[in-house]
Amino acid sequence: MVALIGDGGFMMTVSELATAVEEDVAVKAVVMNNASLGMIRQFQAHFYGNVIYAADYSKAPNFAKIAEGFGVQSSTVERPSEMEDALREMLAYRGGPYVLEVRTDREEECLPMTPPWGGKADIIYGRCRWKEVENGEVAGFSQ
Repeated sequence: MVALIGDGGFMMTVSELATAVEEDVAVKAVVMNNASLGMIRQFQAHFYGNVIYAADYSKAPNFAKIAEGFGVQSSTVERPSEMEDALREMLAYRGGPYVLEVRTDREEECLPMTPPWGGKADIIYGRCRWKEVENGEVAGFSQ
């Protein structure tokens, strides 16, 4: 089983790693870490005049180290070019739960999305643009 979760959602459920270890559940978690509450940030950007309030972290947690604290195998992806190998490693791991932290651009949007007051006809579509930057760090991420 593979769970895809944002960093905000993972922070709300991180204690479940203890259950996965205790019950030997080999769940794999891919944590998309954009150092913000991405959906909140995106809603504020699109529907509230790009006024971002209480959505960005000044210091983002290191989820791989948190996982290790629970006794869970983990690794971190910082560049798109690392993704394929990291996914292969995670999926091949048979020793229990695994957390793969994927650091992403804070400005990257999660699309499609539906406005809070909208329905199917109001869905906003688009294409993701996760990219590398010159210094090798993912834009918008600070540790």
